Order: sequence, then structure tokens, then C-alpha cells
Amino acid sequence: MFEDATAISPKWYLSAVTVFKNEASYLDEWLSFCLLQGVEHFVLYDNSSTDNSREVLEPWIAAGIVDVIDWPLHWKRGAQTKAFLDALSRLRERARWTAFIDIDEFLFSPTREPVADVLKQYEEHAGVIVNWQCYGSSGHKVRPSGLTIENYVKRARTNWARNRRVKTIVDPSRAVEPQSAHLFRVRPGEALVTEEFKRVEVVRKANSGRRLRHLAAWLPYLPIDPYSRMEPSIRKISVSKLRINHYVTRSKDEVRFKYKDRDTLLDHDRRTHARYHDRNEVEDPILVREAARVREIMAAVRSGRLPNQQKQGQKSADTSAYVVDGDTLRCGPERLRLLGIDAPEVEACPRWRVCAPGDGQASKRSLVTGLRMGPIRYQPVTRDRYGRQVAVVWAGRVNLSCWQLQRSQAIYKPQWDNGQMIARGCR
Repeated sequence: MFEDATAISPKWYLSAVTVFKNEASYLDEWLSFCLLQGVEHFVLYDNSSTDNSREVLEPWIAAGIVDVIDWPLHWKRGAQTKAFLDALSRLRERARWTAFIDIDEFLFSPTREPVADVLKQYEEHAGVIVNWQCYGSSGHKVRPSGLTIENYVKRARTNWARNRRVKTIVDPSRAVEPQSAHLFRVRPGEALVTEEFKRVEVVRKANSGRRLRHLAAWLPYLPIDPYSRMEPSIRKISVSKLRINHYVTRSKDEVRFKYKDRDTLLDHDRRTHARYHDRNEVEDPILVREAARVREIMAAVRSGRLPNQQKQGQKSADTSAYVVDGDTLRCGPERLRLLGIDAPEVEACPRWRVCAPGDGQASKRSLVTGLRMGPIRYQPVTRDRYGRQVAVVWAGRVNLSCWQLQRSQAIYKPQWDNGQMIARGCR
């Protein structure tokens, strides 16, 4: 795995933790999507899977992006919260932020900024909570081909009571323990906040009971959440900066296997849960736009080391490659300047220069993430006045100039794009 050689502790700015069981067919998409959001490392707890999850995860493990921990603890004995507590101890001082989410939860920013960049606004706080937006089956009786984010495009109304549910992104060094899978206790004097920077307390609720849940399945827009036993004190649902698309049911066929690991759940209760959550009132295909990029990452990871297929004139870069800034790499003795783009300065822009707008550190982190897409190869184009090799650079099959442009971490400079190679390549 390529890392920024100038990075200091914590090792990762944003990590993600989840507990999974028999999710092999969903793992690639979820991991690839998270990578787009700036997640640099994953800790996955395998709750006794019997499918081919490990085979799917192998290239991710080999790349150093994923750690998998066997976690056979029964769900009713606190498998999820105990895994989260274990993850806190593993990630303290190693990750600046950790998102504790599930495989059917897709964390992103509606602003189209990577989540890692949005989190810079919250660094003085111990954590930030993120509201759900629950998606239903979108009319699919069986699982369709394609990605979750492009197949399920209908959801509940934004202010549905169930969307008051949150997940937490927390600083592991300032968190004490999970109070549930959704909320964390933090150190005295610290606080979780909403995306609007409002301080959050944890409110415990009485168990609503099965009768109320069965009623809510037929009257889902009652102003109560019949499943929540703990919720944030701020009841307002706010999803303008950070949001989780929660694909609760997926297709009607797939929802039959929901909570397959919880063997104490009665069939009638499963049907009630499915009916209640299968909400499709609002058409909102907000993540369809990311499908092509997710597929690109999936292909790069699945191809493993294959992108050594070099065309004439291309070279392999030294494996010690690391990021200097958002448009420059150092590969052994060679400095590579990405063709056709200009990234923001990491340090202050000199007065005598006109610099690209934006956050130089965010652009640098974005390129660090891009390097993970596969072995580095490049096609030399020219030398700039500083002696750097200007080149088209790929990580696996990913053109890194295009990567930075698509993530809004650099601007296109047509006068620097010899032969319009980047203009053509990024279409």
C-alpha cells in the first residue's frame, strides 16, 4: 500500500468500522464507495460468515486497506457494541476519525465533497452524528443486477421519524465507549455534535413493544420511532452536509434474509420490520452519479496487480512512490508532475503566484487515496522548468489527473495539457 511519506500520527485521517456476516456480494461496492469518500482504512469484524466474504476481501487485505478480525460472538451478547469497543482501542492514536457504520449504510456529503474533507470543520469536537435517509425496495421483488446505489432510488420522506436515527463518526482518542451501535460516550468536557454543530446528549427511551411495532408497520408515518431505545437529544433531521443512505430492505426477496443472524427474531416480527421500512415515497437517485467511479475502483481492486500491462512508452514507477502535494509524486529519484492539472498549495500561496483555489491538504489526501488503486505507471510527456517529469500517471487503471479533477481536488489547465491527453482521457 502506498502511504504519504510525510504523514505523522495518526496514520489515517478517516477510517471505518463495521461488523458483517455473509455480505460477500455487497462488500466490494461498499468498500469502493467509502474509499471515494476519503476513508483510508477499514477494520471489519467477521461475525461467523459462511459465504465467500474472505475471498472477496483478499485483494483489499493484500493492499493493506482492510483488516479483518474474526468475531464469533453471538449478536444477543453484544457482538456489535463489543466490536466497536475493541475498534476504539485499536484505532486510538492511529485514526483521526472513525465512522461506525453498517454494510447497508452509505456515508457521504450532499455537497459532493469527500466526507474526509467535510470533517475538517468538526475537529474541535469529539464526534459528529449523521442522520439516516432510509431507502425501500424501489419496487424490486428480486435483487436486480448492478449496484445498490443505482438500483434503489426511492426512500422515505426526509423527516420520517425513523430518520431521526443516527450513526457516529468519532475521534477514537476522545471516545470512551459505545452506548449503542449508534451513539458513543466521550470524555468529560467533550461532546458529540450534529452537522449544525449543536451539542448532543443521549436520551434513553422505553421499549415501544411489539404491538406498537406491528401497528407502525401499517401506519408508518406515526410520529414515533417504534424501534429506537436510545436517540440523540436533537430531534431535528439535518442532512445537508453529511448523510447516510440506509438501504434497509434492498429488494423484497433480500429483506427475507435481513437479521438472519438474530435467531430469536420471530417470522412475524421480521415481516413487520420489512413492511415498516419498505418506504418508497420520494424518488431520490442522489448516488447514481457515483456508480461509474465505484465500478472503476472495484475493477482496479479486483484486477489486483494486473495493471502492469504497459503500453509502449509507459514506465513503472518505483514502489516507494509518495505524495508531495495534490499534483506531484516522488517515485525514488524521479519527481512526477501530473499532466494538465493544478492543485492547491499545501502551504500558503506566494504573493507573486496565482494559485489554484481549494484546500491543499485535502487535495494531497485525495491523491494519497488515489495511489491505492493499483501499481503506479506513467507515460512521460515533457519536463517542466523545475526539472520535474510531467506525465500521464495511472494507479492501476485510474488516471490520477482525472481522479483529482473528478473529486474537485484540482483544476484543469488546458495550456498544460499537451495534446489534450487529459481532456480526452477524462471523458
